Amino acid sequence: MNAQRSPAVGLMAICLAVAASIGIASADWVTATLPAGTRPQSVTVNPVTNKVYVANSNSDDITVIDGATGAARQVDAGDAPRYGAANTVTNRIYFADFNGAVGHVSVFDGSADTLIASVATDSGSYAIAVNEHTNKIYVA
Repeated sequence: MNAQRSPAVGLMAICLAVAASIGIASADWVTATLPAGTRPQSVTVNPVTNKVYVANSNSDDITVIDGATGAARQVDAGDAPRYGAANTVTNRIYFADFNGAVGHVSVFDGSADTLIASVATDSGSYAIAVNEHTNKIYVA
């Protein structure tokens, strides 16, 4: 009996072999588990300061993690923070907050990790992006 292989299986094997040989595919593992607030929604990284920000929607806070030491702490945030974006030029961290039909953007000072402003949006905020060149924030 002569079994035929699908051309897709062969192509997939070649793609994986090429990816592994040039370093695209790699195996990662958990090196540490850190505490976060209730119902973590998203992770935002500022590669310049080596800080990681976790939006915790049910506890209404942000977990700030020092990437160098692994130290973590909770910072009060707006109502139900969901998604974040970092401006590495200004060191401002923005979170789209959502609670029903009301939305806000919470603005954090990345050097002090403190909430410095809350800006109302017309409706619930689900996504956020930063243009570092123009220092404009986009919310959907």
